[in-house]
Amino acid sequence: MIKLRAKDLEKLSEILQIPYFILEKMASMNMINDALAVDTLILHDWRALKRSKKYSVRQIVPALVKEYQVSKSKVESAIYNERKL
Repeated sequence: MIKLRAKDLEKLSEILQIPYFILEKMASMNMINDALAVDTLILHDWRALKRSKKYSVRQIVPALVKEYQVSKSKVESAIYNERKL
């Protein structure tokens, strides 16, 4: 089961432009779909790293797997299915 960390909530706060304390409260009340939130974070990071042109796909995917502690197929699904929060 995926659980959002404080740094994930901070990044999600920046992406969605929602104050951190609101997301923190929502997470504590289980009002956030953690899997969908992680998909959003993965897609955001993917786009940022891809845009920077410093890393190849072969480098980005394993880095995202490690960062979010999810499977490679989860990362690929988040990137190519583009579910939105």
